[in-house]
Amino acid sequence: MTTSMRKALEAFKSEYQRWLREHPEDVLEVDALDELIHQVRVELGAFTMEATVQEAVHLGLAHERVCPCGGTLEIHRRPKLQVHSMQGDYEAQGVALRCPDCGLTKRPAHDLLGIESYSRTTQRFDRLAADFFLDKGAVSAVQRFQEHHGIEPGRTTVLRHVEARGQQAREFVDHKLAQATAEAETKRGQEPKVEAVFAQMDASSGKTVAPLSRPDVPADADVERTPVRGLPKVKRPIEGRQVKLLCTQPQGAADWVYDAYIGEYDEAPAKLVGLAAACGWQDGVHVVMTADGDDKIRECAEGAFQPNLQMVLDQQHALSHLHDVVTYGKEAVPEAPGTDWVSAALQQLCCGQVRNVVAEVQAMVPAVSDPKNRQKVENVATYFHNRADSVHYDELKAHGWPIASGAVEGGHIHIMHPITKRGSGWLVPNLNGVIALACVRHSGWWDEFWQWVRSEAEPCPAASPAPSEAEAGTAAA
Repeated sequence: MTTSMRKALEAFKSEYQRWLREHPEDVLEVDALDELIHQVRVELGAFTMEATVQEAVHLGLAHERVCPCGGTLEIHRRPKLQVHSMQGDYEAQGVALRCPDCGLTKRPAHDLLGIESYSRTTQRFDRLAADFFLDKGAVSAVQRFQEHHGIEPGRTTVLRHVEARGQQAREFVDHKLAQATAEAETKRGQEPKVEAVFAQMDASSGKTVAPLSRPDVPADADVERTPVRGLPKVKRPIEGRQVKLLCTQPQGAADWVYDAYIGEYDEAPAKLVGLAAACGWQDGVHVVMTADGDDKIRECAEGAFQPNLQMVLDQQHALSHLHDVVTYGKEAVPEAPGTDWVSAALQQLCCGQVRNVVAEVQAMVPAVSDPKNRQKVENVATYFHNRADSVHYDELKAHGWPIASGAVEGGHIHIMHPITKRGSGWLVPNLNGVIALACVRHSGWWDEFWQWVRSEAEPCPAASPAPSEAEAGTAAA
């Protein structure tokens, strides 16, 4: 602990002790105090982040101005310094220094905080919240808090918050999508306000665990027991569950809205309609679904948006299947090098000549000697034949429609994987709730969600500022 923090803490102790004497009603029970401690951590985290960023900018301006080449680093510009964290968001003007002699550019404030230009975020301020959020109050997280931060977290409070807020987030998302669908129905026959809505859908795996159920064994039974209470230890198997991620975006917009859930594909059409309606979709608006070649995804899209639906086969998946022809049927590929054939075939797909590509691949099949490889090459021909309506990439780009499923793939990385790929397994209801909470955050519905929470808890809520994303996020975690 730094000298300044130690002095501030001593001053706080004295002031808080005096205040409690004057206001004895603030002497709370342990459980209530435990929750307040978490709120204090949030406030301290947000303040610490702001103060640290300000000091980093100050140090950046005072950075050594001598360049390794011997020249003098001059202030080149004041780039925006953005810190996005579960402790909150903070922006400031950084500093970029450039040497006029050799062209070397440095961003000392960004470097000091560990902020990369491509992500504009920093682990420095995420670590405290991430331990809570990703490991669900597990023993390993408690140990890391003690080792790295000197904090004894209240595990019961953490788990209670994550379950409650996650359940509320799931209810909110379902309510919002149902409300958007109902509003879209009332606009039937009216002039649409959006030209088209883009949609994407994919599935990834999530780790879940069975509920804890301890066996009833005699007290003198020779079994492995917990060290404190002496309860029989239970190993709960980790199970993989498919988590479906859906997202939509109105044409011309920059941001996507998301929903994710553990469940069957039968639930997806209604969720897709709700997400699209939240983006301005109504009957008659064209929907462009960019996805891999999964037949289930097409089936869900058709169930939601037919006949105003345009399927788009993700171009990278199309390219991968073209490479399969060269890999498994190289002896049958025309004399030109394999990469040339792939490029030419992709160009034909872009021009809408998918039938030519199918015919070429089918003509190669008899010349492949290995039966397994022959079947794989034939499968490629069938693959493109069944998706002939979704690979005319030049025409799709001319409409301004996406030909790659980057939004949903990015959603896997930034929304799903930090929750589903780390730590121990989740109970299915808790995982469903937490991924809904993450979708609320990434969809820009954060303030609306907390207003909804208050309205559900208090029919006539008093006017008060919404909790910051940091406050709510840390409480939920």
